[in-house]
Amino acid sequence: MSPQRRDVLTYGGVALATALAGCSNDGDADADDPTDTPAGNGTDSPTPSGNMPSLADFETTALGEELSAEDVSVTLDEPSVRSSMLYETGEGDRSEYGLKASSGTYYLLATVEAGEGGPTPESFMLVTESNGNYLSADPVSGNPLRERGERYDPENGATSGWVAFPAVGGVDYSNAAVVVDGTESGWELDSETLSALSNPVPSFSLDGVDAPASVAPGSEFDLTVRFSNDGETAGTARGVVWWSAPNRPMRPFAVDVAAGETGEHTERFTASSSGGESTYVVQTVAGNAEVTVTVGDGGNSSNGSENGS
Repeated sequence: MSPQRRDVLTYGGVALATALAGCSNDGDADADDPTDTPAGNGTDSPTPSGNMPSLADFETTALGEELSAEDVSVTLDEPSVRSSMLYETGEGDRSEYGLKASSGTYYLLATVEAGEGGPTPESFMLVTESNGNYLSADPVSGNPLRERGERYDPENGATSGWVAFPAVGGVDYSNAAVVVDGTESGWELDSETLSALSNPVPSFSLDGVDAPASVAPGSEFDLTVRFSNDGETAGTARGVVWWSAPNRPMRPFAVDVAAGETGEHTERFTASSSGGESTYVVQTVAGNAEVTVTVGDGGNSSNGSENGS
């Protein structure tokens, strides 16, 4: 049987704020979709703070060193720069995930350790030498990040956790520091972090999703997601696969793709023993696609979703 083909829904150049189970979706909403409404392509672009101190106003120290803020010892360390984030939205034993990305924007993440009564997360600010200052933000509405855990929030008992700064990518960050508002202290960002912020934001394409059109009951089969990195910077393409089954199981994934190269991620599934059809929905930073797998006696045949028809 010749491969079946479906168009990939792509959303290049727009902000993506996909709550994959219960909020918004970068495609058409329907009764089979766990999201409530189509995505409002609202921007998550970083906004410079109205508070415009300069680096010269602060005495900075190395990442990981202790500083005093509000009479509490505080450290900031483990910076990382990423163009998207997977966050956890499920409750109890149910695993659900959201995906956050915004065109042209990086998220600078760092880990804060502070004692009880430490500064609020909103007290932290990214101060740059030539590209404005940016307040700490909560781009995932208080949810834990899959790769970083809980947000720093001492008022709610989280005295250790991440803080995030949306920052414009692809501009020269020759010097920058994270400071605590109301103090004269901060942590100077290392050269590796500054270089990552200065690189153009990766640009991914979803090339296709491949799975068999039909499988035997109880058999194993693979679903493969294929990406291209069309940009000048290596990066990580993130996404989630969910499928039509009780409780809508979800599997998050991340694929490192070098600049100008392709990459893929494969998930292995076991077909039901009772027959019927299962729809597998793939939602990613580069667009969405779905494939339907029929469980029956017809054996394996190919099934794919590609960009174009």
